[in-house]
Amino acid sequence: MKSLRLTKQLRENILESFVAKYKEANTPPQEPKSERQLGQEFADKVHQKVYGKYLSLVPEYMFNLANAIRVQLPNDGVQWLYFGENEKGSCKRPCTNESKIEYVFTDSDPIFLEYSNALNTCKVEVQQYQEYNKVLAKFKSDVSQVLESVNTTKQLVEVWPESEPFLPKEVSNPSSINLPAVNFAEINKVIQ
Repeated sequence: MKSLRLTKQLRENILESFVAKYKEANTPPQEPKSERQLGQEFADKVHQKVYGKYLSLVPEYMFNLANAIRVQLPNDGVQWLYFGENEKGSCKRPCTNESKIEYVFTDSDPIFLEYSNALNTCKVEVQQYQEYNKVLAKFKSDVSQVLESVNTTKQLVEVWPESEPFLPKEVSNPSSINLPAVNFAEINKVIQ
């Protein structure tokens, strides 16, 4: 195998090959929803439960518009549940007077139970996602250290023979690299 100098771009390409193989062998978990996203979905469900049957009956101009709905949780805590954002920014929905509690949850309320379960699942998924990314970051760091410690493809393969399949094909056979069809004589005339 002929040897080529490892450039920054070549090192990045080799690292990308290693990362692709790593992800192929260790399927990355799907990025979990954030607690904020779950809260917005929760707010949407509560809003639908409280106002859903009235929205088609009452003209929109008779409602106040708010970007949150105020609820009382089973532990007697009162909080605002925000609807999130749409393409125009803060999402406002028809509601009643903003100063009052619009819905009181019980411990057995199906919407509250669904939200609580989703939050618990979210915490586990976030932890798994963070752990996967931590291990992946360590893997990338280890491979990068090896790539930075050598100057040529020949040195890389000598110190780490298993890395050869991760070299780009044109690197493992430099004679296959095609130069562009350029007339060097004409270029030289211009720069002289």
